[in-house]
Amino acid sequence: MPFLTRSWLVLPAREEAALHAGLRSGADILVIDLTLEKGQQKDLWAGLCALLQARTKGASEPAIFIMLPADGPEIEPALSALMPARPEGIMIAFPASAADVQRLDVLLSVEEAEHGIEAGKTRIAVLADGLDDLDLADKSTRLVAACWSAARLMERLGATRMHDAGGALVDAFRYHRARLLSMAARAHLEAIDSESGLISTDRLARDSREAAADGFSGKITLAPRQAAQINHAFSPGPESVLEAEAVLSDVHAADSAKWLRALRIKARAVLMRERG
Repeated sequence: MPFLTRSWLVLPAREEAALHAGLRSGADILVIDLTLEKGQQKDLWAGLCALLQARTKGASEPAIFIMLPADGPEIEPALSALMPARPEGIMIAFPASAADVQRLDVLLSVEEAEHGIEAGKTRIAVLADGLDDLDLADKSTRLVAACWSAARLMERLGATRMHDAGGALVDAFRYHRARLLSMAARAHLEAIDSESGLISTDRLARDSREAAADGFSGKITLAPRQAAQINHAFSPGPESVLEAEAVLSDVHAADSAKWLRALRIKARAVLMRERG
């Protein structure tokens, strides 16, 4: 992975001031959300393209993903308008099946060829809710992460609460969160936890620590100020890096789930050093 994947800051595409703040937030990935826009928005696409092309792409700037709806007819014209700006990835929101991911893979291959972008360089992330039976294993070499949205799950379940009186996720949400985590593990993807839905700094720290301990690689946030705290929670410590190096040096562990996890930890540590 050529970029870090701890904090995924999701911001609406039309909030230009927020997007500029997002570029300075320290988030690993800035996800520009186009799912709220209906129909072709050529003026918006042009503005976003200019914003992306003006980036310095310094080590401290986040990678850029564009979030597009899986079921929207505007996905092809949006890609044609935005790919000249070379975003690092596309996040496809709530695909009905792995076929949506495979279709996006093909569309990206065409756009990369048309715009002189290295084949396969544009990555794919999936935003799901854990409710659908998605099988993403071996569906695209571009696919790097599976994220889940508690807000979307709440809407689909018709629920009126997400947390119990103590602030913990209620059972239905914990179940579908675990399903998404398991699906990501089967497909060897980074698993990205939903935004907390609770703005307390202490609660965010607790949620982030628990997500990292559960096996998630990162967390979504809707607030630029939360990026640093999330980054801290998902950064491997010196002991974790040493353990990972020991696993990687064991030829008998090669290609095992433990070996792959160690590889991710080591790669994350290297990227953190490069970012400073």
